[in-house]
Amino acid sequence: MIILQALANSISSIPYGIQFFYTALTHNVAKDNYRLAQEHLFLQITRLSYYINFISAFYIYYIASEQIRSIIRWNLRTKKKLNRKQDVLLHDTSKHQLTENGNLKNELFFNL
Repeated sequence: MIILQALANSISSIPYGIQFFYTALTHNVAKDNYRLAQEHLFLQITRLSYYINFISAFYIYYIASEQIRSIIRWNLRTKKKLNRKQDVLLHDTSKHQLTENGNLKNELFFNL
């Protein structure tokens, strides 16, 4: 598992290193707007590819560990049950009316 993480970290860091090296080499070169746009696009792509390092850690743990998979499945099932209970509560509507003496009267209607 550690070898997979080191490999994923190395691969996801390569574009970032290349972009940093390129920026350092071409810092004093005059560039037109088109080239600046290309460099900015490449910079954004390398920044996005750097996050592969963090994403890959999750997937490596998920693939390699049965315990992690069971915990995630349990959390998803629990979340699904909680969502069902919340859906029932969201469908409950309350109707507020004022009584003759000015007090608030609350009537609940359950739409199940």
